[in-house]
Amino acid sequence: LGPSGYIFTSGNPGGLQCRNRAGALVWMPDVAASTEVIVADDGSLCFGQASQLVRVSPDGREVWRQPTTGSVVGLARTAGDTIYLTTDAGVLEAWSLSGTNRWRFPTLLTRATSPSITTDGSVVFAAGDGRIYLIAPDGSKRWEHDTLSPTLTKASIGPDGVIVLGVGSRVLALDRRDDSCGVRF
Repeated sequence: LGPSGYIFTSGNPGGLQCRNRAGALVWMPDVAASTEVIVADDGSLCFGQASQLVRVSPDGREVWRQPTTGSVVGLARTAGDTIYLTTDAGVLEAWSLSGTNRWRFPTLLTRATSPSITTDGSVVFAAGDGRIYLIAPDGSKRWEHDTLSPTLTKASIGPDGVIVLGVGSRVLALDRRDDSCGVRF
């Protein structure tokens, strides 16, 4: 749901669509989103399309398209102008809304989960190397936690900053400050 009250959908047979509250089609650009759609404060949309990050204006016109390090798996956005994405190459990337890549953080193996934003603005994601990473907004690694098992679930962040995600048949709850594992079941 965008600030204008429009509803944005992706992944349906027609690709990306903008509909009004009554469900009538407002516009449908000639682009298909392969990930969730992130709505910026100005109403523009960002999404992954194969190995590219795409931004379209609130009226559906393409603003820019930038290559990424592998196919985009998932997106997350901070309250500012930064979009974070993960790729099937196991890379976390930070992009500005102007289309500039700010930094890239590679992991050891391919495939990463969609990123999640913690209460302090850090980014958490899990990678196919069996590790959970917490990355500072500047791209530096705060910590990594070895789960001993690959995970493909997106992390949930509690209001107290606890990071919760599934790993294999277990659930982990990690303290974002130091990666200590408070709960494991």
